[in-house]
Order: sequence, then structure tokens, then C-alpha cells
Amino acid sequence: AFRSWVAESFVKIHDRFLGGVSYTIEGRRSARRGGRKLVFAYHPHALYPLGVVVFHLLPAFRDAFPAVDPVTLVASVIFRLPFMSDLALWAGCREVTATTFRRALRERGSVALVPGGQAEICVAPRAHHPTRPELVLNTRHKGFVKIALEQQDDLVPVLCVGEIYQLRNGISL
Repeated sequence: AFRSWVAESFVKIHDRFLGGVSYTIEGRRSARRGGRKLVFAYHPHALYPLGVVVFHLLPAFRDAFPAVDPVTLVASVIFRLPFMSDLALWAGCREVTATTFRRALRERGSVALVPGGQAEICVAPRAHHPTRPELVLNTRHKGFVKIALEQQDDLVPVLCVGEIYQLRNGISL
């Protein structure tokens, strides 16, 4: 119930204040095709990467991937903060570890994570440059690719254009 309320609220807020949510889903394929599972690699890691928690709850995602309900893996630090850990658990998130990653793929068949991690927060503000905005990827974290290759799972890149603009942080001012 909490997750569907979040999805509905997310769409309403974006419709009212930010001009709506627009998305393009390319290469529609059924999840678990041939027993394969899906790993959604979400980019970029904004100051508050809320999109990775809710993108799979949006109507367009549900239309493209009707049987897919990925587990969202988030930073371990979230589970050290009392109120934040409760919110993360209500949203269906789990701690991002190799063990949790494998278990989530086995149990649910799909996982969503931000591979750039918290290190990407420091480089993402380059998109705010007034004359030369650029999209920067942090490619240090490759463990999720290794696990997906080991298990012959499909990697699905997810690019969220504009999420880093949701709140300007101290780095980009």
C-alpha cells in the first residue's frame, strides 16, 4: 500500500510542479525470458536518488515489464539511520551487498541499483555547468556486472535525465 501511494504521489507531484514525468522505454522484452533475470542499473546518483526507488512503480514501466517487481538496493548507511531505515524498508529497499544482490535476484528475478554509488554525487554536478554541461559516469563499481555475467542475467541501463536538478546541493552552487 505504501509503495502504490508513493507511486501515485510521485506522478501527481511531477505533473503539478515539474511538468510531468516523461519516459521512453526501448527494447521491450519479457522478464525471465529463458530463465534470465533483469538487473536495472540506474544513473545518475543524485543527492537524493528517489527515482531508483519509484521508477519501477510508474505506469509506463508496468506496461513494458508487467511481471517485473525489482528489489531496490540502497546504500548501507540508510539502514544505520532509524527513520530512514524504516522508510527504506517500507519502500521495499534492501542493503546493497553481494549476498543481498544474489538473494534478491533468486527470489524476485530483478534488481534495481545505482552503480555509481555515493561517489557519483561528487561528479554528477558537472551537469550544472552553465556552458558545457556533461553527463559523468563513475565506473569504479563493477561487481554488479560480474554477478550478472556469472548468472547470465540481463543488464538494463536506466538513464534519468534531470534527476540531479531536483535539488541543487552545496557542490554545485
